Parts: sequence; structure tokens; C-alpha cells
Amino acid sequence: MENIMNQAKSIKQNNFNNMQQINSINLILTSDNNGRDKDPNISEGFLKLKRKIEEVNNATEEFLSILNNDNAESRH
Repeated sequence: MENIMNQAKSIKQNNFNNMQQINSINLILTSDNNGRDKDPNISEGFLKLKRKIEEVNNATEEFLSILNNDNAESRH
């Protein structure tokens, strides 16, 4: 169980790093002048990627919650 928790925590850290990169890309894609997208086609693809990464983040949090609950129950 401990090894699984450690691996899941590594995934969570990678998710955090991915979100930092997503935020950087978002800044690059947004025009400095008026806050509009520089390239609507690229921005649409980027939004799909961002949503998927957010889904992975949520699934990771749910998985960690399950692990924490199972681990707490096994101690009792």
C-alpha cells in the first residue's frame, strides 16, 4: 500500500508540473494587446488538452482519497 501511495503522490506532483506548463502555454497563446487568442485553431486544441489534464488531476485526487480511506480503515 505504501508503494502505491508513493507512486500516486509522484503522479500528483507531475500533475502539478503539467498545470504549471499549461499556464505558461496559456500566457503564450494570449495576445498582449487585447487578451484574445493569437491562433483560434491552436487555442481550441490547447483547451482540449487543458481539460484532459484537469480530468487527470481530478482522477488522481479521487484515487489518492480512496487510498487514504482504505489505508485508514486497515489501521482500525
